[in-house]
Amino acid sequence: MVEMLKPHHLLMLVYGLICLWASPVVAGEAVLSWTAVDDPTVLGYNVYYGTASHTYGEPVNVGNHTTHTVRGLAPGTYYFAVTAYNSVGESGFSNEASKVISATADGISHR
Repeated sequence: MVEMLKPHHLLMLVYGLICLWASPVVAGEAVLSWTAVDDPTVLGYNVYYGTASHTYGEPVNVGNHTTHTVRGLAPGTYYFAVTAYNSVGESGFSNEASKVISATADGISHR
């Protein structure tokens, strides 16, 4: 048998949701842009990023767009690279770019 929620359980749940909602979210972003590859066989681009130079996580497929915003970055230094892909495979990495996301008293300051 399922026990019905008592009024004080509901209040605790509402209080928990309010605390989650009111908690400050500290996250930065990096806006990336690159020049399109001049090759009609290119189908799209993958964005790679990580916290160590030339060490990236899984790619983010951005289709044929030449800009992408990486959101939700915690304070730290991030490294970025882009590849192009077509039906045969994927290019090598672009030149690497980096960005420092630093925490401030009122949120995030980007350098």
